[in-house]
Amino acid sequence: MSNIIVTLHDAPSKMTDQAIQEVVQKFSKVLQGEFRNTEAMSSSYKAYMTALGDDGITLSKDMQSKAESFHKAYVKAAQLALGSRKMNEETRFDVRIAA
Repeated sequence: MSNIIVTLHDAPSKMTDQAIQEVVQKFSKVLQGEFRNTEAMSSSYKAYMTALGDDGITLSKDMQSKAESFHKAYVKAAQLALGSRKMNEETRFDVRIAA
């Protein structure tokens, strides 16, 4: 079973710790909801991380598809979690998935 760890980086200083925690929880819930199970999410995450790497690795069509599905899920989760909050350009979610 995979374990997802999400951290919000560079949140505006005006955000309370509770607001940050709520945003992170919503992001995690939406992200997980985009996949049929934790194995699918983990597989897509690994493909996405491989695609981001600068190792010169050529991804198969299946791996490209998985990487794209993780990226789309990430963007959707971020948009829904942050809502209309004004974030700075450096605001981002750091996602780690461990087995």
